Amino acid sequence: MNPNIKLVSDEFKVACLVYEITVIKNESASFEKLMNGLKQYMITSKVAHYLMFLSSWGIVEKHYGETKPGWAGRLYTISSDDMEEIKKVYEKYWKTTIKGE
Repeated sequence: MNPNIKLVSDEFKVACLVYEITVIKNESASFEKLMNGLKQYMITSKVAHYLMFLSSWGIVEKHYGETKPGWAGRLYTISSDDMEEIKKVYEKYWKTTIKGE
């Protein structure tokens, strides 16, 4: 594991993955996708807790849409107000951690 991951709080790990899924990959960020991407770092209840925390601060926005074909559910995006800050954290820490650079 890249040592840079230890510099990112669990809250920002969640935010960085939301950013990666929605902005970099241009996909919908469902809880299932977030959980699959974060399972090596935290348990399901922590992901849910941090999503609520980030939503309460307005960093992550929640809305409903298609999570997979034929299924509706909650989706997550980074708020436009916080997009640049999350991008900086993603570029400096998360991107290099995931890609092993």
